[in-house]
Amino acid sequence: MKTTVLCLDENLLDLNLLKYKFDELFGDTNALLRWKNKLNELSGKLSLVDKCNQINTLIFDALDSVANEHQKHLISYEKEHFLIRMSQLPLRKDVLSKIYQSEKEGYQIKIVTSKSSESLISKFSNAGAESLMKYLVHSNDLTTTNTAYEVLDRKIAS
Repeated sequence: MKTTVLCLDENLLDLNLLKYKFDELFGDTNALLRWKNKLNELSGKLSLVDKCNQINTLIFDALDSVANEHQKHLISYEKEHFLIRMSQLPLRKDVLSKIYQSEKEGYQIKIVTSKSSESLISKFSNAGAESLMKYLVHSNDLTTTNTAYEVLDRKIAS
């Protein structure tokens, strides 16, 4: 059985719900897309464990990059508010079906997070995804830092 490991990150969340925030902050309908691209670029340079452990920093760095493009400076409050809003985002609607389909295809699924299980219960419950809790692995419990995303991550991101 092949193991597929995902980071509980922006690829699993419904980021389109942030579009209004980017439009409000930058007055640019493409700002969200540029932020996503920058976040993927930054996180693509890290191992899975490092990405999970540094996700907040990556989010802020990508946000600063978009702000710089618009010659804006975001204050700490705006960044923290953005992070809070992002933490409240639901899972993408297709995430569950893709995970279950990959499991049927013979993949063992692990979802790595730096968050506590308790903090994720409401996110998963709100998405009707309580069954995902069985896949969680805390990033501190992994012994390797060179785990690849493999097939499921590509499926989830598409």
